Amino acid sequence: MLTYELIERTDECAIYRFFPEGKEEPGEVKIYKDGRRELLKDAPCDVGMYYAIHALHHINTEKYSGWAQWC
Repeated sequence: MLTYELIERTDECAIYRFFPEGKEEPGEVKIYKDGRRELLKDAPCDVGMYYAIHALHHINTEKYSGWAQWC
């Protein structure tokens, strides 16, 4: 599971910080309104980028914070 929180929102994108398994050192992703997604910073504990990929595809951009679990 990962938790996430909104850092910044503009007219064209939103930037979220994500925390793999609640770890203190987060990663960051940018999600554009046109559907593009970008990893800005990988979390140090995210070996293989599993959590980054999960964050890029499962963050609900309608929310300011939340969690996403494995399907």
